[in-house]
Amino acid sequence: MDIRQLHYFLVLCEEMNYTRAAQRLFLSRQALRQSISALEAEMCGPLFLSAHHKLSLTDRGVSLQRHATPVVEQFQQMQAALRAEIQSAQPVRIGISVSLVPDYLPGLETQLDKFRQQYPHVEMRFRLMDNDAVADGVEQGELDAGLVIDLGCAAPVLARTTLRADPACLLVPRGHPFWDKESIPLAELRGQRVLLPSLRQDLFSPLWSACARAGFAPNAEIGPSFYQAYYLVQEQLCTCLTRYEPGARRELDRVRDVLLEDLPPLCVSLVQRRDYSSAYIDLLRSYLMEVLGGSVSLPPRRGRPAKPFYTIPVLSSTAAKPAPVHPTPGTPLQLEGATNFRELGGYTADEGKTVRWGQIWRGVATASLTSKADRAKLDALGLRLILDLRSSEEARKAPDYVPDGARLVQICALCDADGKEISFAPGDIERMMQQYPEDANISEIMYRQMLFGNKAFKELFRALEAGETPMLFHCTAGKDRTGVAAMLILLALGASAETICADFAQTNVCRKAEIDAILARHAEEIAADPGKKMYYVGAAGVDPQAAADVLRTIQERCGSAEAYLEQEYGLTPARLMRLRRMYLE
Repeated sequence: MDIRQLHYFLVLCEEMNYTRAAQRLFLSRQALRQSISALEAEMCGPLFLSAHHKLSLTDRGVSLQRHATPVVEQFQQMQAALRAEIQSAQPVRIGISVSLVPDYLPGLETQLDKFRQQYPHVEMRFRLMDNDAVADGVEQGELDAGLVIDLGCAAPVLARTTLRADPACLLVPRGHPFWDKESIPLAELRGQRVLLPSLRQDLFSPLWSACARAGFAPNAEIGPSFYQAYYLVQEQLCTCLTRYEPGARRELDRVRDVLLEDLPPLCVSLVQRRDYSSAYIDLLRSYLMEVLGGSVSLPPRRGRPAKPFYTIPVLSSTAAKPAPVHPTPGTPLQLEGATNFRELGGYTADEGKTVRWGQIWRGVATASLTSKADRAKLDALGLRLILDLRSSEEARKAPDYVPDGARLVQICALCDADGKEISFAPGDIERMMQQYPEDANISEIMYRQMLFGNKAFKELFRALEAGETPMLFHCTAGKDRTGVAAMLILLALGASAETICADFAQTNVCRKAEIDAILARHAEEIAADPGKKMYYVGAAGVDPQAAADVLRTIQERCGSAEAYLEQEYGLTPARLMRLRRMYLE
């Protein structure tokens, strides 16, 4: 439950009429009913009774009213106090790299003006500075946040959020040896004079590291503004690290872009100190994430074939390569220690597009991958994030193996009504089931429990929006908690109900050996009571009907998938569109 639901509930308590309460709240009757229904689901029982077209509170409703009233009143008082503080608050200091305006993001100034107009109560002061000076200012506390160009990393004291990612390119002049090439391996930068938007080691450490692995140090110089760099590139036959820009630049006669292989995308990032937080910066971050657009595809050049956009470096040669051959979507990765480790790539989603391969993996606890072969395959995925959906106790007993370069986050995806973590230990499951009838379906209840107020799933979508891919999310067997998470990702990407249910049911194909084994052990019991079969199938695999129940619950509680995604994860239509641009092709 949230404060908005409690407010709606209290207004309905005062009016005891859905129509009048909805009018006071400027809501539709349907929206108000959905909010109350969701609240009743969390409270595990009705809050109102209706008799002869009149509403009355149940005992549970009376109790909630008693506890909610002071909470809502205190929240409203806090809001009033904060509004007063806003008027006297110190301005928020934001540094902006001169490399971004007007060269890199020509519309940035316009968007910042729109932000000021939309939030006139938030006073922000923007300063144009050198790219490295912005990061230095944030690190030293002279700035509250900054917008910089980087290659996906920052100093340890800085927290970064990727707002936009573009392929890293080299701007070369006519007559340069790279002029006729569509892409070049990083090793060919040896001896080349390269202009950079910054020389900070932390912001561009992937470049230094990649060059070091190739056996050389780049001849890099701090780059001036793009227009100055453009003339230097033309007149001095040097090169400039920049992003691929679909537009007029590609039509210029004397310079062109050449893709750099083996280098991560060039990012526009918002940086701030890890020990500093501000609601105003959070507001600016959310706004910029919606308007800047995530990642950019590469349209065809005039007279040249279209070039693919890679979210991870996969090019290794300038020679033409055949299109990669992918397995059928849902095919598990062949591992010795796991049978249900697969990705969401290849599934058909919004507008007939497919989910990008190699970006979003679902699986089991990596603790089970103990062989060298298994760990080598896991290392080869290039994971940036592993999200462990198990309870803290489960994670402690079987700690994950984490490949180099990956970050491990553990947040339990199944909690009881009080927020206490639930593992798959018998005692925990029994404790959760005590509030339900004896004949209740365990899987169905667990799945519904996970759909609302789930911190783990909120972190999952946050990471997806931030571009922390390739990623792996998992529980113990990769079937229940992982299965629901996969359903919600596919739902957000616009996949059909049939596709979502098919991916969920694929667990039973992947875990057929485990299912057959448990059915064999309980053959006599099943023969005596055939209804037990599905129980044991769900114990080793999943009940295929559970996926449809999840989708039906979302529809009944929220009215639509879009309403649910916005309500639970803040995925507004604009952010949802951006997410699809990032992960569909």
